[in-house]
Amino acid sequence: MAPKSEPAGLKLRLVAAQRLKSVLAGDNFVPLNAADSADGRDRALANRLITTALRRRGQLNFILHAVLDKGMPAKSGTFEAILRLSLAQLVFLPDLGAHSALFPAVEATKRDPKARHLSGLMNAVLRSARANSAKFGMLSDDLLIPDTFGDTRLNAYGEEAIDGFSDALLAGAPLDLTLKSNDADLIDTLGAAVAPADTVRIEQRDRPVEALRGYAEGQWWVQDAASAIPARLLALEPGARVLDLCAAPGGKTAQLIKAGYAVTALDSDATRMERLQGNLARL
Repeated sequence: MAPKSEPAGLKLRLVAAQRLKSVLAGDNFVPLNAADSADGRDRALANRLITTALRRRGQLNFILHAVLDKGMPAKSGTFEAILRLSLAQLVFLPDLGAHSALFPAVEATKRDPKARHLSGLMNAVLRSARANSAKFGMLSDDLLIPDTFGDTRLNAYGEEAIDGFSDALLAGAPLDLTLKSNDADLIDTLGAAVAPADTVRIEQRDRPVEALRGYAEGQWWVQDAASAIPARLLALEPGARVLDLCAAPGGKTAQLIKAGYAVTALDSDATRMERLQGNLARL
């Protein structure tokens, strides 16, 4: 008898839940890569679920308080992470469909020995959230800014700026790339707009980063335009020795190498250093 195939979307949910669980425990968020899932579209979907759950954390906290009468169960494995991912999909990503949130969530809960006894609760909570998704979807953006520093920002920047912070948080950042060399044809193919210095910006894309032209050939690296500024401010002699602290994932390191310096890259996070090494090898 042929082995029973896993339900569609289950593996994706399990991988995303583990990554979100680690972030909720205090780890840095590192987007899923090819080592986590070979399918680029699956990775993009999983990263979208995780980042939505993180960006909407304040609103999800409100929803969890409303749907969990007894609060979050203690020592429940990946239950909270699975629930947050699924609530994010149900309430804030309705284009993905409700069924693809409910069924994989319950099945993923059953696969975790520490959470499987809560599969019934997972099903009940998500069905309740689904029934109230319209109401939850109208939650105030004020919930996105934690109270711990909300007042400080309000006093420093004003109400209009706070609204702008919330809008920017939900919209996400465009994709900024630093080019190894100026290539007008490459920029045109990427559909990018020229930004200051050697940065270009892609506002819209229909494929994962590694599927964009020039990625495999190491013609550019992902680096926010603002993050690209500090390395440009150094005006050292060619061959000068530079120590790049907190270097991962390697954008500034690459810039400094491009500028002709002898660079030592250092970071305390071993996992992020592996990512840096991979980026430099590609470049």
